[in-house]
Amino acid sequence: MTTYNQILAEIKTGNSSIITIGFYQQSKNQYYTTTPVSEGYDATTRPWYNSALNNEGKVIWSDPYQDTNTKEYVVTASYATKDDTGQLIVFCIDVSFKDIQKMVDVLAKNTYGDITFVAKNGVVVADADKEDIGKPYPKSDLLQKIVQSNKHKGTLDIRDKNIDTAFFSDGGKESNTLVITTTNPKTIKSQVFKHFTSSLIIIILILLIILAYVIVLVRYILTVMDYFNQAFDEFSNGRLKKIEKMVKGDSFFQKRAHSFMSADKEGNEFQVLSFKYD
Repeated sequence: MTTYNQILAEIKTGNSSIITIGFYQQSKNQYYTTTPVSEGYDATTRPWYNSALNNEGKVIWSDPYQDTNTKEYVVTASYATKDDTGQLIVFCIDVSFKDIQKMVDVLAKNTYGDITFVAKNGVVVADADKEDIGKPYPKSDLLQKIVQSNKHKGTLDIRDKNIDTAFFSDGGKESNTLVITTTNPKTIKSQVFKHFTSSLIIIILILLIILAYVIVLVRYILTVMDYFNQAFDEFSNGRLKKIEKMVKGDSFFQKRAHSFMSADKEGNEFQVLSFKYD
């Protein structure tokens, strides 16, 4: 268990927006994570687990919520798949809105409008006015009009004494967050819309790339570790085989595992371990 947790910790290093990376392995009924969990923690009862399980093969995003440890607003992405033996693996990653907040702060200084990231449940998760974070979006009538439009992005002409135009974008149907910018007549509308639409798309792409990276790397390491486990199980039962002969199958991960584990006293740590075992 410690080995898997160390692997996840290495993946997390250098990504300041990542709060937690974890995965549940059905074959061992075990949850591995970069963040300590309380005794008796059962990953299979968590919303991220069940949402992914009900949508196997799809990335599922939670509604933004406040992390109990960091007090930052985060969103959880989860993904369910199966390993080479058909056993379930469910990944999760908690990503903070900290970097998005920094972007909002910078952009807010260079516009005449208001810039807000709102969860689709109506709670503000990033805003130049920090006092609004964690509270219902104050322009409730505007939010209702956006929801009723049934569009992923668009423009609304409000033209009251406080708001001239509102721009909104949710980054696509997979997102549970909405960016709303409201302008007054002094604002250069097209420039503001371009800034925020581009920013939101970049943020969502970064989150997807991070998740894909985690999924591929963890599955790869899982395949390697499973072969080592098999080798040591065989050894404990009096059947000694070279580790390379334990690797079977033609899948991408199995082929890469065979190359990664080939005995070599001058190779990587796994190859050296294979050499010593053989």
